[in-house]
Amino acid sequence: MARPKDTEHRISSREAEYLRYFWNEGSLTIRELIDLLPEPHPHVNTVATMLKSLENKGFILREPDIRPTRYKAAPKANACARRTLSSVIRNFFNDSYTSVISALVEDEKLSLNELKEIVDIIERQNPEKK
Repeated sequence: MARPKDTEHRISSREAEYLRYFWNEGSLTIRELIDLLPEPHPHVNTVATMLKSLENKGFILREPDIRPTRYKAAPKANACARRTLSSVIRNFFNDSYTSVISALVEDEKLSLNELKEIVDIIERQNPEKK
């Protein structure tokens, strides 16, 4: 039976946790992922099942013809992260990116150096608006 469309793009918090490792590390084998996970490490079958679920949902890709099998985040995963972030900003910050930055600064989650990096990124993206 086909998976209902409304759950195709949803991922559990555990799947999101695993996906972050692929974003941070690039491609990984199951064993490499297990070694990165906190103790107590899950069983290899548990991790394999989770990766199969992420692969079926299109969030990770299996690299072809490589042994042991390596997996990497799919471009769809990056799009999902952006959609999720946009949804959080829309629903919890009244669609205000300034409010998000202010909250991060107030909670001391964003430093002055990081804010300067953000300004540099914006200036590189929009050189004519300086």
